[in-house]
Amino acid sequence: MLIKTLGRQPCAATIEAMQAFTAARTADTPDEIWLVEH
Repeated sequence: MLIKTLGRQPCAATIEAMQAFTAARTADTPDEIWLVEH
């Protein structure tokens, strides 16, 4: 599992990035926790 500290990010852009990450991942992609401040 990867933990990413992304700091202050716009909410809509973060949701889009999370959706893109989820769509592109495979069974070998490690889980990620994104720490974000909106």
